[in-house]
Amino acid sequence: MSANVTPTPRTPGPVTPLTSSSPRRKPSVSRFRDLQTAPVLRKASMAPQSATSSSKASSAFTPVGGEESRRPSAWGPRPSIMGVLGANRFLRKVRASLKEKESTLGEPQAPQQLLEPTYRLEPKVPFKPSQVLEMLKETLNEQLEGRTYRPKLATTLCRLLTDEIRNKVKKMGFDRHRVVVTVLLCEIKDQGIVASSRCSWDDKRDSFATHTFQNKSLFCTVTVFGVYKE
Repeated sequence: MSANVTPTPRTPGPVTPLTSSSPRRKPSVSRFRDLQTAPVLRKASMAPQSATSSSKASSAFTPVGGEESRRPSAWGPRPSIMGVLGANRFLRKVRASLKEKESTLGEPQAPQQLLEPTYRLEPKVPFKPSQVLEMLKETLNEQLEGRTYRPKLATTLCRLLTDEIRNKVKKMGFDRHRVVVTVLLCEIKDQGIVASSRCSWDDKRDSFATHTFQNKSLFCTVTVFGVYKE
C-alpha cells in the first residue's frame, strides 16, 4: 500500500536589510595606482642595499691583487717571523738536551761519595788582599791602557772585566770563599763620584781588595770581596 505525498512550497520570509553606521567607500583610482607601484618601489629600494652588501662581502673576502695568501684562514692568523725563530731556537735546545742525555745514559756513572762534616771554622788558604790587589793592577793596566770611553761598549767591557778578574781569583785557590766582583766604569768630565757598599761582614774571615784605574778619558774602580763560606 503506497501513498503519494506532494511537498508544499515554502514561501520566503521578509528580508531585513543590513544597516551600518558608516557607508562603504568606493576604491579610488589614486589608491589603486599606489598599490600597483608599491612593489616596484620596494624592489628598487632593496636593490642598492643588496648590491652594497654583496660588494662589501666580496671586498671582505676578495684578496687584493689576486693573492690567495691574504684570504682569511680557518686556522687563525699566520705566525710572525719572531715567533717562528723562537720556536726553532726552543726546538734546538730540546734536541741538544736530549742528545746529552742519550750520550750520558750509556756511560757508567761514578757512585756518589758522601763526606763527613769536618767541623772546621777556619779556611786552610785564607783570602789575601795584597795578592788580589797586585792582580787587579796588572789586569786593569793591560785592558784599559790607552782606551777611550764609549757608551755603547761600556756595558760589554764591564762584563768582560768582571769575568776575567773572577776567574783569576778562583785560580788562586782560596779555600771556602765566595768571590764577588764589582766593576764601576765612568767617563771623566770634571765630575765627582762616591762609591760605597754594604754587606754582612766577618772581620776575622772576610776581606776585600779594591783598585782604581784612571786615564784621560775614563776611570774604573774594581772591588773584589772574599766572603768565607762555612
